[in-house]
Amino acid sequence: MSNGSDRTERELKALASRERRAVLEHFVATETAVADIEVLCCKVASARADGGGESPSTDPARVELHHVHLPTLADCDLVEYDSRSGTVRYKADESVEELLAALATFEAER
Repeated sequence: MSNGSDRTERELKALASRERRAVLEHFVATETAVADIEVLCCKVASARADGGGESPSTDPARVELHHVHLPTLADCDLVEYDSRSGTVRYKADESVEELLAALATFEAER
């Protein structure tokens, strides 16, 4: 039982970040399994800006994606990141997608 509970803990930690949720939401919303790192940088920068009027810089988002967010998602076996090609492959997970939907509903109601 601890293996399943460890996985759940890692998934919840991964979903605690709005930037990582933005990455996963991109894959779910577009129904695609592969995305370019530049597209995800824009998603992360927008999530960080939280709807502000200015176009946010993607440079900090790129660094955080590479060093923090993508490794965290990879540890949960939710993505594979090929730094040479700059592509991220999503590994669909129904339970994580249900959690994403629940969190989106919760945030919308706040």
